[in-house]
Amino acid sequence: MDTLDNNEEINSAARAIRIAFLIHKRQENETLSREEDKEMEEWLAQDGHRQLLEHLMDRRQTIAKLKEIDDHGVQDATRVIFDRLGFIKRARYGRITPFQRWGSVAAILLLTVGAIWIFVRKEKPALPVPAVSAANEVIPPGGNRATLTLADGSTIALDSSATRQRGPNQLARQGDANVLAKNGQLIYQSSGTAQAVVYNKITTPRGGQYQVTLQDGTIVWLNAASSLKYPSVFTGKIREVELTGEAYFDVARNIDQPFIVRFQQTHVRVLGTAFNIMAYDDEPAGAQTTLISGRVAVRAGERELTLEPGKMALSGVEELTEKDADIPQAIAWKNGEIALNNADLGNMMRQISRWYDVNVTFKGPMHKRRFGGKIKRSVSLPILLEFLNANGIKSMVNNRDVQLYE
Repeated sequence: MDTLDNNEEINSAARAIRIAFLIHKRQENETLSREEDKEMEEWLAQDGHRQLLEHLMDRRQTIAKLKEIDDHGVQDATRVIFDRLGFIKRARYGRITPFQRWGSVAAILLLTVGAIWIFVRKEKPALPVPAVSAANEVIPPGGNRATLTLADGSTIALDSSATRQRGPNQLARQGDANVLAKNGQLIYQSSGTAQAVVYNKITTPRGGQYQVTLQDGTIVWLNAASSLKYPSVFTGKIREVELTGEAYFDVARNIDQPFIVRFQQTHVRVLGTAFNIMAYDDEPAGAQTTLISGRVAVRAGERELTLEPGKMALSGVEELTEKDADIPQAIAWKNGEIALNNADLGNMMRQISRWYDVNVTFKGPMHKRRFGGKIKRSVSLPILLEFLNANGIKSMVNNRDVQLYE
């Protein structure tokens, strides 16, 4: 698609999103400004828009439409709308989806209005939403990108294009393991020969994520701006890896060979379980270990505690505390979501920065306001910024620098 066509799509989608926010203000019985009222009247003057407004003002009918979309399994259409800010493509085999029956702009309006109900806190009055400019680059969301560093220091770039083939692609031989790439993930398989143990490291950039299956069958999902160092095969009495950033572990059970994750000044010891570790250096609360299933022992300095499912350990230098965990919030990233359940502004800014590979700053004093809701990580940055606008946080984008302000 050439630049002109892309800009036209951006303008169309941005216009639809703005109208959706004005419709939301009407639903909340908020007064439109003179400029906003004029904008709505111009939109309503177009053919079919008054009938569409009646549908959107009826919450039950809109919810039913959203349910219809979900029942028909057209999540891909949703992704196309938000990712490309463009028009709806015809489904495979010529099937007409509910999106096409409503039309592309109607679908964007429907999805945006529905998302606003989820994302915007009703107790906060909505502020006027500035129009989206198509002059800025449309920054896409992150994706499957990583770098594999082999034992000899050489590197292999991992991305969707390099690993999308159906069959396994052998990337390297590392000690006793064959390193395979398949369907966007890295897989280590023992070759059954006695070789010296060597160490590999997988690193995701900002805007990247990746999945690796270790030689013992443990599966690790690596979030953006993270790294995992591990042996090509596990020998001896323990299985040990080193983490920076964030990862979700589904550890293969082996009572004779405990699994240990080292990060910052902490280590987690398990036999077989599922848990999430967030250990970014810029997180002020320290590292967080959230247990999904099984049991883990968390040790920081001389302190140690055992977690039960649904609990979280907060660890730092010689500090270790336990609290109830918000599991959906902790593993939202693994499930393709940005979750903002009671998140503060700083937390939200750090999530945006890591996933969209942008530099985020806030103009003015940082307040203690909290946010709620969630949004798919597959949406492009302009869509996310529109949601923030609806919650009273405006934005200015200059290349990959994003400045937020009130």
